[in-house]
Amino acid sequence: MKDIAQLLAEFREALSNGWIPPLEMARLLNDMNWSLTKNFPDIHTGLSDNLDDVSDNLYTSIQNFGANDE
Repeated sequence: MKDIAQLLAEFREALSNGWIPPLEMARLLNDMNWSLTKNFPDIHTGLSDNLDDVSDNLYTSIQNFGANDE
């Protein structure tokens, strides 16, 4: 497996270049929420915005406006 710093750098590059589609971003937000809940419950408890709600809003926006910004 690649070093986490390298993976994060590649991920940030993909985000910056628009290579990650909105639906995949929503899935990633769900995964982040799950990971925070399971692995870092104190941090999850202190979040001002629930990532699960954010991902739900993104799913809704994709359904209403499409997955592409054309």
